[in-house]
Parts: sequence; structure tokens; C-alpha cells
Amino acid sequence: MLDEKLTYTESLGGVRTLRLDCDSVNLIFESADDLQNEVQLVTAQGDCLPELLRMGDKLVVYQRGIHLQPMEATPLIRVPFQGCPDITNTGRTRQIERMVSTQLVFRRVNANIHMRNGVGDITIDGGTGSFFAQNGQGALTITDRRGWVSSQAGKGNVQIKRFLGSILLDHGTGDISVTECTGDLFIGSGTGLVDVAIPKMQRLSIYARAGDIRVVDGDLLGARMRTDAGSVLCTCRFRSDEGSRSLARGVPQIPTSNRKAIPVEVPELGTFEIESHDGNISVGLDDQAQLQILAIAQGGKINSGLTLSEGSTLLYISDSRHELVGSLRAATNSSAEPRAAAVMRISALRGNIELMPISPRPTRATIQG
Repeated sequence: MLDEKLTYTESLGGVRTLRLDCDSVNLIFESADDLQNEVQLVTAQGDCLPELLRMGDKLVVYQRGIHLQPMEATPLIRVPFQGCPDITNTGRTRQIERMVSTQLVFRRVNANIHMRNGVGDITIDGGTGSFFAQNGQGALTITDRRGWVSSQAGKGNVQIKRFLGSILLDHGTGDISVTECTGDLFIGSGTGLVDVAIPKMQRLSIYARAGDIRVVDGDLLGARMRTDAGSVLCTCRFRSDEGSRSLARGVPQIPTSNRKAIPVEVPELGTFEIESHDGNISVGLDDQAQLQILAIAQGGKINSGLTLSEGSTLLYISDSRHELVGSLRAATNSSAEPRAAAVMRISALRGNIELMPISPRPTRATIQG
């Protein structure tokens, strides 16, 4: 016992999975440089404490009942920085039916994490490895990690920052925020704001049933954005050149089987599609953009502050249908090789379309691993 803490140590020899089999307890997983091929459980004294049990090739964190503890007394599971086995849980039916609350925190854990919970928040800070989750209700927070993410939840906010790898989210109710991430991004949202900031050479596909979509700054290699009821704001650089695509290669990808979980499609490189059934669409473009543009507003107007290339036309077909067919060509010096033009299609069923000029931003030339 040290400072009223109890420490239990188990070997990882022959262990392939670290499994959670708990009723109701908050847990913190933390990697430790001083551990090799072993796991430590550190707890305070109390009732309904978790324990470590060896079951074949599985090391089980076993707990029954409802364990109540202050934050500073949350049980800590220390795992090796290298060689940590996959971390998963049983997703026991009784746990889901009772809707008990379990909060999980992972700090610098280098392992694949697969979770099925009834109710509870999940926080991941640092480390590497895939993350797969099916959660009834709870927030998800991921920061400074590499791997891939596939998450389904009924209710809860999502916040992901500085993630290197592909992301797939299928969430019913809650706001989704993705900031400074690299890798393909697939989002299916029921109700709530979808906010993507400073994407780094990403392809993204967003379908929001009821909620606004906001994609600002950064670089996109391809995009499909659709909301049935909400507005869309997009102010990114739309890239189509091969040099930009090469920067995004080597990023961890989600297995194809996981992508079938949500009704979104992978956008083609250099193609950008934006659609709103009931809401306005605003797109900001800088003077370095090189695009072919087709915009259709069936129940509103098209307002363009852009200087379009010669031959572009804005058609007022009727009071309820406007079309713009045009292109933007960036000014280049004669020695530079021409870039292939990207294709942008914008459609507003009931709403206005605004095309607005914005100031160019410095290009980010590298991707941090």
C-alpha cells in the first residue's frame, strides 16, 4: 500500500487481449515506460473494486456492482508503452440493458481499442492504434493519435483533434468537431452541427440529416457534403494536382468492411459536391482556385462575388430556378505547368447559393507523422 493505493501486477506472457468485463466503474488506461510485458492495476480501497483475472489468452479487468469513487481515486491500469495487447470489452447484454455509466480514459496507449458500451464517455489522448466503438450514449474525445477510427453512437458529442488516419463516424444526436486531421473523413450525423476545421489534404464525405455543415480553412482533395435540413459553409482550398495527392498517401486507412456502416460514398479526387435540401450554401474561393463550377438553386438565388473566366454564364431560368455554369482559372506564370481543374457541383433545393472571394492562405506543404 502506498498513499492508500493498492497495486496489483500481472504478466502479459501469452496474453493476446486485455478485456474489460465490468458493471459500472470508471477506468484510466495509461502507458508506462517502466513496464515490460506486464500490467498493473492501481486502486484505492473501497467496495466493488475491479480486479485482474487470467482467463486463457485473455487478461480480464473484472468488476461487479456499482463502484463509486471521486475522480482522483479512479482505478488506474498501467500498460507497457510497447507491446500492449488489444483492449476490448465484452459488451455484455446486462450492462447495456441497465444503461450503467462507464467512463474510459486512455493516455498514450499504443494498442488497438475496441469498445461496446451502453452509456459512458470515452477519451483518448495520444498513442497509436485503431479505435472501434459502438456506444449507446456518451461523448467521444480523441487528441493527438495515429491509426483509424470507426465509431457508432446513438447520442453524444464528438471532438477529434490532430488525428493522423481515416475517420468514420455514424452518430445520431450531437455535435461533431474534427480539427487539423489528416486522412479520409466519413461522417453520418442525425441531428447536430458538423464542424471540420483545417483539414489537411483530406477527402471527406458528410451526410447530415438535420444540422448545419461547416468546413473551413485547410485543403481538400475531394468532398461530398449533403444536409437534408441545414446550411453549408465551406471555405477551403480545393486541390486537384497530383503533388497534393501524394502528401496524403501512407495515411492509415479504415478497412473496407467498416465503411459500409454509414450511407456515405467515397468522393472522387478533384471532385467537390455540395448539396442542401432546405438551407443556404456559402462557398469561399481564393484567387488560386482552379475550378469548373456548376451551381443550381431551385428555390432561391445565386449570388456571386467572384471574377469568373470568360465564357461563364449565370442563367435565370425562372423565378424559382437559377443556374451558374462557369470556371475559375488561377493566374500562373508561363513557366509553371498548368494544374488540372477541379470540378465543383453545388445544389440548393430550397435556399440561396453564395460564391464569395476570400483571401488566400499559406499552403501547408508537409504532413506530420
